[in-house]
Amino acid sequence: MTKLEEENTLSCGTVNQNRSGLPKDAKKTCAVVKSLKRGDSLKRMKGRMLAVTWRDTRIVNVLCNVPGYLGDGAIRRRDRKGWVSTLAGGQKPGANGFMFFIVNVDLSEEGIEHTDDIVALTFQYLNMLRKAGPQEWVFRECQNLNSMAFRFKDKERPRNYTCSVAGALHDYPLKEVLSGGYLIDEWRPELINTVMEKLTPESIRVMVIGKKFEGHTDLKETWYGTEYSLVTIPDKKIKEWSDVGIHDKLCLPDQNEFIPTNFDLLTRESEPTVLPVVIRDSQMTKVWYKQDDKYLMPKACINVEFFSPHAYMDPLCTNLTYMFVALFKDALNEYAYAAELAGLGYDLHNTIYGLTLSLKGYNDKQHILLQKVIEKMTSFKIDGQRFDILKENYERGLKNFKAEQPHQHAIYYTSALTSEQVWTKDELLDALDEVTLEKLEAFIPQLLSRLYLEMLVYGNVTRELANKLADMIENILAAQSKTKPLLPSQQRRFREVQLPDGCYYVYRQTNEVHKSSSLEVYYQCSVQQTESNMLLELFCQIIGEPCFDILRTQEQLGYIVFSGVRRSNNIQGLRVIVQSDRSPEYVEQRIEAFLHKMESYIQDLSEEQFQKHVEALADRRLEKPKKMSSQSSRYWSEIISQQYNFDRDSIEVAYLKTLKKEDILNFYKNLLAHDAPKRHKLSVHIVSTASTSPDDNSNQTPTVQVDGTSVMPPMGEPEEIKDISYFKRCLPLFPLPAPYNNRNNAAKSKL
Repeated sequence: MTKLEEENTLSCGTVNQNRSGLPKDAKKTCAVVKSLKRGDSLKRMKGRMLAVTWRDTRIVNVLCNVPGYLGDGAIRRRDRKGWVSTLAGGQKPGANGFMFFIVNVDLSEEGIEHTDDIVALTFQYLNMLRKAGPQEWVFRECQNLNSMAFRFKDKERPRNYTCSVAGALHDYPLKEVLSGGYLIDEWRPELINTVMEKLTPESIRVMVIGKKFEGHTDLKETWYGTEYSLVTIPDKKIKEWSDVGIHDKLCLPDQNEFIPTNFDLLTRESEPTVLPVVIRDSQMTKVWYKQDDKYLMPKACINVEFFSPHAYMDPLCTNLTYMFVALFKDALNEYAYAAELAGLGYDLHNTIYGLTLSLKGYNDKQHILLQKVIEKMTSFKIDGQRFDILKENYERGLKNFKAEQPHQHAIYYTSALTSEQVWTKDELLDALDEVTLEKLEAFIPQLLSRLYLEMLVYGNVTRELANKLADMIENILAAQSKTKPLLPSQQRRFREVQLPDGCYYVYRQTNEVHKSSSLEVYYQCSVQQTESNMLLELFCQIIGEPCFDILRTQEQLGYIVFSGVRRSNNIQGLRVIVQSDRSPEYVEQRIEAFLHKMESYIQDLSEEQFQKHVEALADRRLEKPKKMSSQSSRYWSEIISQQYNFDRDSIEVAYLKTLKKEDILNFYKNLLAHDAPKRHKLSVHIVSTASTSPDDNSNQTPTVQVDGTSVMPPMGEPEEIKDISYFKRCLPLFPLPAPYNNRNNAAKSKL
């Protein structure tokens, strides 16, 4: 009790004493922080109390949009030495009466040696803005964009929206509570000048984070133990930054060509389709189309998957594909930033099957961005300096995986063990030395030489427009990359490893960074189908609350406790994840004890309690997406899984409502009970070597019985997996399930 009292006094009892005076002035200070991961960043925080209210500082948005371009435009063009990886600027709330303007920079290895020069370059840009003065055209552009954002704002979850409105009541008069964060009425250049006057070297605070500071810090943060030092920036350096002048290559951004002007809803179809339909199915492209009839916004979502067998052929090809995407997005950043400001976003990322491109936002200028992206993709020229920087970033990211949380490692290795093909982080790192600029230049045409495209066009669009977009993509690929259709035999999908009946496998890895250990226990169940989906989801719905209550609250095994459905390659099962200071072996015993208890727990459920679980799951599944983009994501998930069950929620909930308690018990006894004839168990243990666990005798029987859960079923001895590749070679693979529309047609033909 004495120790508990001391801890609570430290955290709560001295708050008033600590607040007896004003906080220490942090201006003209520099904090250097030792980072945990391999990576460096520079944060420059300029803060001072502003003589304006929140209501008036809406005008600051006008200022923030301009420095937003500096990240990948002005400063990046000026930075020819490769110091800066990424850069972003913007405002950050402080407290009542003031806010911060922050510039965040991710640095290359060379860049962290030139932090003073990068700060100077930032002040050169700010000096350019001061000399140019407030620009009314920038204000009108921001005013227009904010008005659009308010007029066509997506719906939010009621709880989130209520909280945001309640917060706005503190800052705006009642008539402006809903619009205050968006609409800007007055052109007041004096406010912008007032803010610019505050962004000076005299009010700067610099924070530099990097591994290089290890062993060179003298302070430690109380709660998390972060090591750092705090020094005053010399007056000489402040004067240098004040006298940097203006670089002749820095300039204001151009006017935004992506701002939409047409917000009309396009011609409605006389017989609208309820679900997406195929409007093109050629050798090269399949196009799914659905005109929006629910949200009625001048917006659209376009998704394209570029299937290429080269993208994930081996670790080298995987690395080359990643580098192509990273360099492409990097080169297009300035262009994409303008589109994003205008409410038109895009993303391109590499997958195990190729590339996935997505666009969402106002449909008026969407085709312009799509054309620009495809043209740039097919005529891409690599910047050698950016290649070196982004390759360094990629290598750092792969190495930083070792510092991720233990439960993330458990999830990762479960996927590596159960998916037909996964190139591990170590395999990718081993192949990274082979990645050269010359190899990448030769690889890109190969990647695009043969493709199969699957596409979804959804929103304020017509069939004619959707076909025109597909034509445009095909024509550009054919003209610039000489792309030919991928052969049907090359359009293969990876499958899932099929665990044998009655198996119990364990795979162990160590984590040298974190003091906690973790494990994921995975019980593989079946191929995804309506019946098995609902049995598994309802079982997880029933055990979700008691799992958290017993394992986390009562037994206090760890802060992170999760149970739920795991799905991969159309195969599914139950997963339980725990991150704990106790050994994985001990925690696994407790998971088995909990699962053993669930049979009697379900058996004791009244009919009313059981139906409440059914209704809760049904309500969650039938909840309509609040945004067009969310609905598009649901459609797209069916397409990329090649299941095409676009009415999945209604179909599966209809089956859910027919289930009885006996069905769930039979499901449990057949697949999950310790003596289930078709139990398939895989356990991944991530063991911390950073400290000794408090229960090294991991096989001990628990001495404390909590709610009867310490009753242990016989577990048997696991078969330990030593080599992931060998393990998977010795097991069969699940067949890929037929697409839902094919299954439906087959059923009809039998009738």
